[in-house]
Amino acid sequence: MVLSHRVSTVDENLCQECSRRVGRSVQSATLLTGWWGLFAMFRNALAVITNSVGLLKAATMPSPAGGPISFEKERSVFARAQTWVGIGIVGGLIGIGVASGSFDSEPSSDWSVGSCVSGFNRLEAVPCSSAHSGKIVAESSSSASCPQTTESYVTIGGTVLCIDEDQ
Repeated sequence: MVLSHRVSTVDENLCQECSRRVGRSVQSATLLTGWWGLFAMFRNALAVITNSVGLLKAATMPSPAGGPISFEKERSVFARAQTWVGIGIVGGLIGIGVASGSFDSEPSSDWSVGSCVSGFNRLEAVPCSSAHSGKIVAESSSSASCPQTTESYVTIGGTVLCIDEDQ
């Protein structure tokens, strides 16, 4: 199920109260279990919206012909524990993803003098504390103006960055 997803629909003629009960149950299950796949999260977001529209339609339906059915009062979608468990897990995973990307031990390197680079055919700016193949030692308007000790250079936006591979 990680690589695929399953879609279930309920297509029944139900009274207002039964429509709301089934809709709330389905929405709670969707919020808990619908996110667990590579592509399922996108489909699930659409399902949550579709279910919400269905619940709004059920609320405006007329009561049954014989009068309202006497049911025990049912909890709304957001008064159910399974809804909050699903939302909490998804929110936690999103929080972990955001935190892991924004709290690096060293800020990401940029293309400026003193920054380090990695690669040979395709250079990439990297933190100097990680493995690197050279260091930007000068900035110039042409490669001919680079220091004699420079082994290579890269041109970014019209600026030539001189790279010493021994550093």
